[in-house]
Amino acid sequence: MNRFNIPLILTKFRRLGIRAKWLIYTFIFISLFSTALVSFFITAGKQDLKREMKKWGESLAKNLAENAYHNVRAKNYAGLNSYLYGIMNYEEIIYSAILDESGSILAIDDRQSRLTSEILDRAIAAPSGQLNSILEPDGSEHYCFIEPILMPREAAPVTPTTHHDPLEQAINELNWPDLHGENQRLGTVILGVSLKAMTFKMGRMRDRAIYIASLSTMIVFGFVLWAVGRMTRPIKELDRAAQLVASGNLGHTVTADRQDELGNLARSFNEMIQKLKQSQEQIENYTKTLENRVAQRTRELQLSEQKYRTLFEHVGNAVALLDETGRLLMVNRGFEALSSYSRSDLEQSHSLTEFLDREDCQKLSVFLGHSANHVSEKFPINQECLFIDLHRQIKRVNLTINEIPGDSKLLVSIVDVTELRELQKRVARSEHLAVLGELSAAIAHEIRNPLVAINTSAGILKNSLDLEDEDKELLGIISEEAMRLNKIIDDFLKFARPNEPHFQQIDLHLLIQETVLLFKSRFDKITAQMQFDQNIGLLYCDPDQIRQVLMNLIINAIEAMPTGGILTIVTQLVQTRPHSTEVVMKIKDTGVGISEADLKRIFQPFFTTKKDGIGMGLAVCERIIQNHDGSIQVYSQPGIGTEFIITFPFKNKVW
Repeated sequence: MNRFNIPLILTKFRRLGIRAKWLIYTFIFISLFSTALVSFFITAGKQDLKREMKKWGESLAKNLAENAYHNVRAKNYAGLNSYLYGIMNYEEIIYSAILDESGSILAIDDRQSRLTSEILDRAIAAPSGQLNSILEPDGSEHYCFIEPILMPREAAPVTPTTHHDPLEQAINELNWPDLHGENQRLGTVILGVSLKAMTFKMGRMRDRAIYIASLSTMIVFGFVLWAVGRMTRPIKELDRAAQLVASGNLGHTVTADRQDELGNLARSFNEMIQKLKQSQEQIENYTKTLENRVAQRTRELQLSEQKYRTLFEHVGNAVALLDETGRLLMVNRGFEALSSYSRSDLEQSHSLTEFLDREDCQKLSVFLGHSANHVSEKFPINQECLFIDLHRQIKRVNLTINEIPGDSKLLVSIVDVTELRELQKRVARSEHLAVLGELSAAIAHEIRNPLVAINTSAGILKNSLDLEDEDKELLGIISEEAMRLNKIIDDFLKFARPNEPHFQQIDLHLLIQETVLLFKSRFDKITAQMQFDQNIGLLYCDPDQIRQVLMNLIINAIEAMPTGGILTIVTQLVQTRPHSTEVVMKIKDTGVGISEADLKRIFQPFFTTKKDGIGMGLAVCERIIQNHDGSIQVYSQPGIGTEFIITFPFKNKVW
């Protein structure tokens, strides 16, 4: 793992403010510049010191060679040693020696044992003045100056002298003539100059340079810090003001007392704030106006929606909203009542076609689903269909489908016309029966008079004549058949021209119990069960006619169960519509049942499956229930049983 996370450092650096970045940039620049300047001065000072050291060492070696010339010629070894001892007083001199022309040492001063044989050999071989930089084992460095002692061609002999100061000699003879060239070499001067003193001076110079550079850096950095602070203070103020403005505070301004670019920026910023404040006030005014308009429009839409929803919910018809496939998206209370489903079960779960029979579904399939795109017929669509509710009850409805402008949804209105169609059938049948009644009454009157005469004549003949038994039996048959024919005419007249019902307040349950009690002797193998709704109470109806209906239905039930069974009579009080209640009376048996073909004809006059039946009982029952503004329905399955359902309005007061 790296010690420094460079990307993280760069990320944090980018998040710094301008002032911090300026200070970091300035510190880096000043540090690099100071380091380079110190390095330059140290390097330059080191070169200058080396040059001075070389110049000083060369000058000293030449003076020593020139001063030693006479002593070498005179073989004055004491004088040579005195020269060397005098020179060794300089701390820079670490060794010195004077050799003759053969390389033999005439005088030497090597207190630090730095003069090696290698240096001596190099000095003997050196043709003229030479400078050697020698690196010692301890890592220190010194210069070795090798200077030959030359004798001029016409030099006069010099008498050796003693007891003179070498330093004074060197100073006095600084302006001697040049003795180099092709003169004769009498010997060699070797001089070793240490660089430690120069290194010490260099250290002091480096310390001084570092001190000066550090002090300069601090001064410059302090000045830059002050300058950057002065320069970035307006920028920070602008940044803080921008943050306040971004948070919504448009009342804040910045100081604009400068005459430079920052001052211009501050003044422009203040002008921008004022314009933003004005724009915000305008926007707030527009927003308030728009909010008021939106609120007003929303209230209008809500009122409109409430009106349409109220109309949708409380309209008398069943109304539903469909998608393009026929799925129910929304239904009203009327649709719930028509289908016997709850709204939660209908919406988004069922399709309209699920409530229609197959033939009607095929007719509507071209208007619903994908095939509707190819239909050229225009909406609205009106069609009478058969509607099947939850309880599998079939109702005849008038279905209207309309398009919703600008939408793919469809609006369906369904009107239950079952009662209307039944009423129309009743009216047509009543008109038919009225005509038939008038005709039947006339025919019955014409038939009844001869029957009375035939019956009377047969009785007279039977009582007045002395007839044989066979003849008397024939006259009896004539009388019985005449009476039977007279009863048929009476039943037919009851059907064709029924008596008006005489309504009175009765206890329906008591009437049923009394009627059932009349047939108690025929209930040997039959069990009678009665289930009454106690909410019915008293009911206004014609008790004789209702009793006649009960007797006909009970007789049919008994005759349908020759081997025994169960007779069940149930009453219910049912709320069909708001403020509309009906009494439902069910008479059910477990007999042989009625075939599907016979079910369609059982209410027709003179239709019977019994050998001795006339076929007027159920027709008369239907006329009686219709005169009570009710209806009678029959459901039967062969081998299982038959159920008659009688429904008529519940009224507990005189009509």
